[in-house]
Amino acid sequence: MMIFKQQARCVFWSATAYSWEGCNVTEVSLNEATCVCSHLTMFAISQDSNIEACGDGRIGVDEQCDDGDIYSSDGCSSSCTVEATFTCEGAPSLCTSSSASGQSALSSDGIRSKLGISGYNSKEDFINNGMEAFVITIAEA
Repeated sequence: MMIFKQQARCVFWSATAYSWEGCNVTEVSLNEATCVCSHLTMFAISQDSNIEACGDGRIGVDEQCDDGDIYSSDGCSSSCTVEATFTCEGAPSLCTSSSASGQSALSSDGIRSKLGISGYNSKEDFINNGMEAFVITIAEA
């Protein structure tokens, strides 16, 4: 299950109930959350999936799209805005590039693009003789 910062809370048991007073979520990755508390305590992470979060597949008030992931370059950015040359519809959002009319940003198997390399005798030949030039070319693109 993905953890969204908007949905996560650091909580601790305060004798009669869970409380988040003095504790804050400082960082969240796909499956980890970091909490900082102003007092010595044992704490847990509480996640309320009813709170809207970019990447949850539901279009929230401040979102133009939400494709259910946190990645950019697929039409719906990591901040849930529609990227240039794309249109997005539905929830979760399906984004289509207007520069390649009628084609989804991702192929049916989730691949954004494919790359073929020729002119080498083997993978080792490419690694030993061509990879550095390839990396420079891609970086400059």
